[in-house]
Amino acid sequence: MGTTRRWLARTALAGAVGALLVTGPAGVAQADDRLLDTDRVKVNAVGFDLGTGSYDNIQFSSGAPVEWLVDDNDVTPHLTGILQLSGVHDECARVRIDYYSSGTVFLTTRNGGTVCADDNGYHPFSVDLDPYTSNKIGKVKVSIEVLMPDGTYDITGSAWSTLSPFVDDDVLVADSVGSGVWGIGFGGTGWSGGSPLSGGTVDWDFSGGQIEPHLTGVLHMESAAGDCVRMRIDYYGDDGADADAAYDLLHVDHGGTVCAVDNAHHEWTVDRHAFSDDNIRHIRVAIEEQTGPGAYQVIDSTYSYFGT
Repeated sequence: MGTTRRWLARTALAGAVGALLVTGPAGVAQADDRLLDTDRVKVNAVGFDLGTGSYDNIQFSSGAPVEWLVDDNDVTPHLTGILQLSGVHDECARVRIDYYSSGTVFLTTRNGGTVCADDNGYHPFSVDLDPYTSNKIGKVKVSIEVLMPDGTYDITGSAWSTLSPFVDDDVLVADSVGSGVWGIGFGGTGWSGGSPLSGGTVDWDFSGGQIEPHLTGVLHMESAAGDCVRMRIDYYGDDGADADAAYDLLHVDHGGTVCAVDNAHHEWTVDRHAFSDDNIRHIRVAIEEQTGPGAYQVIDSTYSYFGT
C-alpha cells in the first residue's frame, strides 16, 4: 500500500512518540509479592471459629482474608485473621492449610502453631500464615484442627479459597489519555470525541506456572480514510528500574492490519492471546500505523501488569 499524505504528516509525531515509549513509563515499576487476588474464608464450628471482625458469641462477622501474592510465577497464599476458642476449657487447636493445584490436585499440607484455652471464656489468637510457595498452587483448603486425647488432630471445620484470574479492565490506548492520535484508539465499545470511552481488558490467565495475558477490546478509527493500523503486544520479563530494556523483551505479537475506507467511525474486535511464558511480568499494548509498504510505527501505547 502506498504512503498517504496523512502518514507523511504524522511521521514526525509518530517518531517522537516511539522514542519516548521505548524507555517505559516512569515510576510504574512493580515490586515482587504483587497482589493477584484477595479472598475470604470463615470456619464456624462449635467452640472453634476462624474469621475477622466482630464476634457475636457464635461466629465472626467476616471471613479471614487470604491474599494471593505472586513473585515471578511463584504464588503464596497469605492467610491472616483470628482463631477463636470459646467455651472449650483445656482444649487445643491449630489452623491447617491444604494446598491444591487449580485442577484440585493435592500438593502438600502446612500447619500453624497449636493454641489452648485455659478456661471456658473467649480466647482469640492472631493468625498470620504463609508457609508454602509454589507455581502450581490454585486453591487452598483452610481448616481448624482440634487436638485429640491421643495426640492426633481432627478437622472440625473447613473452607476453601480459590485463586481468581487477575484482570486489568482499564487498558486504554487513546489520544484522550496520552500523546496518541485523535481518531485512532483501543479500548471498550463506547466511542466519543475521537477516543474510546473505556478501556479494554487483559485477563492474566495463570495455570501451572505459565502466565498468558489475554487482550480483548475494540480497535477504533474515525476521520482516518486511507489509514491502516494494527495492534502490537510486547511481552517483558521485568518491572524494575530498567523495565522495557531490550534484554527483558520476551516476545512481540502483531494483530492483523485493518484499514479505514472512509472518514466514518469504524471498529474491529481485538482478541489476542498468542504467547505464554513463566516469566512474563508486564506487557505493552500498542497501536502501530502503517507508514509505507511493509513499514509500521507505534503511535500510542499503554501498559498492563501481572498483579498490583
